[in-house]
Amino acid sequence: MKRMFFGLLFLAAGLSLCGYLVHRYYQRARTTVPVADSGGYRPMNEWQKSISLDTRTDYTRQEVEQAMEKLRQEERRQKPEEGRN
Repeated sequence: MKRMFFGLLFLAAGLSLCGYLVHRYYQRARTTVPVADSGGYRPMNEWQKSISLDTRTDYTRQEVEQAMEKLRQEERRQKPEEGRN
């Protein structure tokens, strides 16, 4: 009888300690979250609407070659053969 009493007392103390430690852990986790700041960013819909397409068709040969060269440089920079991007 005496042994059972001390066993139950030990179990209750262990569970209480475990509950206290869990409670303390979650209290700390809650206070370390920083306040989010939008930083002046616009919503995605607004940002996408602000992009305008270039519908010109009267490009000179030199402008076309420059644009193609920029495209090739960007493709080389991203290295698609390595699986990047």
